[in-house]
Amino acid sequence: MCPLASVLAELGWKPEVLARRLNDVAALHGRGERVHVKTPYKWLRGDRPRSPWPALAAALMADELGRAITAAGSARPGQTPWPSPGRTRPSPCGTARTTTG
Repeated sequence: MCPLASVLAELGWKPEVLARRLNDVAALHGRGERVHVKTPYKWLRGDRPRSPWPALAAALMADELGRAITAAGSARPGQTPWPSPGRTRPSPCGTARTTTG
């Protein structure tokens, strides 16, 4: 399971909830950008979000869970970092996979 899917499951959120919460956070920070409620489904399929969404998502999920969630670096040049718990390595699902240890 991709880290984003794992964190959403841990939170008990559907992708639409993530989008709505991200839009709330963006508005609180005075940002005009918005995420369509279906866009996180694309992220779960491996599409990479553009800035500011990775950092906002990591901060939002970390705050909700009370633990670190990082905007992990991508394995491929030119890709946007994406939230991931712990240390990461490349994953075929387009996000970073958590490693143990």
